[in-house]
Amino acid sequence: MRRVIAVTEAFNKAIVKLRSAYFGEKATAKTHRDSYIISIVILRFNADNKGDLLSDELAELDNQVKTSKTISLQLSADEVVSGLQTILGLSESEMIRRIVYYSAMHIEELKTPSERAFDDLDAIRLKISVLEKQLHNAIQTLKEFKDLVGGEENDKSR
Repeated sequence: MRRVIAVTEAFNKAIVKLRSAYFGEKATAKTHRDSYIISIVILRFNADNKGDLLSDELAELDNQVKTSKTISLQLSADEVVSGLQTILGLSESEMIRRIVYYSAMHIEELKTPSERAFDDLDAIRLKISVLEKQLHNAIQTLKEFKDLVGGEENDKSR
């Protein structure tokens, strides 16, 4: 689900930290979009820790100057945010920011080596899927060019 949220500099730093923790130091915003990172973090957030989202430390991080950012959440992540925001009484943007802050602060507790390997495998599968689509599109374009060139050769022979 596409939405515009207010973000802080601390939020942007947390996203960079999470991207690096999940996908390695070489991961960039181009290879692993912020929206993807945010959805992963929300889906991995343990609802048993929801009370921690109301901590003074997270509230302080949230009191910084904010700018707008457009994100696309996976439907399941959107449902998690909606449920938590109803329980905690926070706005959607604030809920997303606090989950990201919390996750960045507790990344080592939340992530195991086997999960890192699984995430790497997921990232590879995603890249394979993208490459398959690109290859399919390239083959279609090649066929169109061949048909176009083949059609012109037939016109010249007449």
